[in-house]
Amino acid sequence: MVWGAAPPALDVPALLDRSRRSRSLHLMPSRKLDGAGCVKLCSALSEAPATLTELDLSGHDVGEDGAHAVGALLATAGCTIERLGLGSAAFGAGGVEALAAGVSSGSCALRSLDLEHRGLDAAGADALARLAHSALPHLSSLTLSRNPLGDAGLQPLLELHSSGAGAAAAPLARVRELDVSDTQLGPVGAAALAEAAERGLLAALAVLRASANPLGDDGGAALAQLLLAGGGRLSHLSARECGIGPAGAASIGRAAGQRPPPELLDLEARLRPRGSAPPSSACQPPLLAPQDNGDVGDAGCEALANGLGGGGGGGGAALDLRLGGCGCADGGAVAIGAAGGCIAALSLPRSKLGPAGAAAVLGLQGLRRLSLFANPSVGGEAEAELGPVRTALCGASHLEELDLGACGLGDTRLLAALEDPSSAPRLQLIELHANPLESEACQAALAALRASRQGLDVAWRPPPGAGQGPGGGASSGGG
Repeated sequence: MVWGAAPPALDVPALLDRSRRSRSLHLMPSRKLDGAGCVKLCSALSEAPATLTELDLSGHDVGEDGAHAVGALLATAGCTIERLGLGSAAFGAGGVEALAAGVSSGSCALRSLDLEHRGLDAAGADALARLAHSALPHLSSLTLSRNPLGDAGLQPLLELHSSGAGAAAAPLARVRELDVSDTQLGPVGAAALAEAAERGLLAALAVLRASANPLGDDGGAALAQLLLAGGGRLSHLSARECGIGPAGAASIGRAAGQRPPPELLDLEARLRPRGSAPPSSACQPPLLAPQDNGDVGDAGCEALANGLGGGGGGGGAALDLRLGGCGCADGGAVAIGAAGGCIAALSLPRSKLGPAGAAAVLGLQGLRRLSLFANPSVGGEAEAELGPVRTALCGASHLEELDLGACGLGDTRLLAALEDPSSAPRLQLIELHANPLESEACQAALAALRASRQGLDVAWRPPPGAGQGPGGGASSGGG
């Protein structure tokens, strides 16, 4: 398309043919689709054989007419659409109400609804709650991130609703995945989530994404309650950049330790330049300036780890624990290392670890993936300091992936220790980027390691601004 030219007209027959072959129709925002075009597309889809399972019209200002047409399509007998993304930032409460009016009193097969960045406030959430209760009986995944909901906006979704003579029901009773990241959710909203879970109104909830919200320690304590509600069904909890400090981290650790270990616990702090958008924001500015979890600190990481290790949850190694940028130092790392065998993956980039902390977490039994990127003190200043790291690494019998990038490693001894295939025998990938390994001796050690372990991918490139070694700069090797 010529720069500045109008987007090409919508080719409905071509779209129908494509959807029949792929069962998925995703119209990029660069293509023009307004309300009239959406009505035309939905009319054609309703008359075509029902094969489509995914319809993504995100980023298009379809207006209320388009939203109504999509609702009517969903309510068509035999409609097989299970995943829907619809509308732009102008969608708002009017769009949700129009979608609900299109579905009318019927129901549909929809299982996943993406309403990220749709301008939904409390009024929009109320309309969504009524829609979910009356017409979305199979809804299992709901994305509401980057909407200015606030605590008040979340409330209608956490209440019992009734219609006609039917029994009252919770709009999110069957929702398994809920994303409320960057929605101005505070401690009150987090407490409402925990209370709803305790009342059985979130009976299926297994995945909660609540990052980039001003939760603080009180909100962290509410998330801890949520971890315990419903017999510990919540398996994935993401609360990055939420202003959680030591007290909140300790509460979460204690809760996680009193139940079977969750699969993911993500409390990472800001790992990006200040002022840039959070990961969920797709290069758009956040609604609120995101809070760091950097105040968790070493004491908070230690308290969280003590909670994990001191509870009676039991179970094998399953937890993916992410604490990057939270200020973990050697004390917290030693506590994590003593937490037992529940941790299968650990992420501690941009922390404050030295050799003792690195050795402690490398000694975790059952650990399969470890990231220590940008802990420049790990390399130590003397051979005696690095010795425990080498010993722990060689004894890491389950470790498969290890990131030691930017860890101040500049000699050959760690590499030489890994040449023995019995050292870290399951290791498949070791990342050594941004370490000063440009010397001929280090390059020779890298080559020897690759030659001795053909199944091990050894990845290295020099630090920014450093000269390239004899190997020619960025390098990776393996079988």
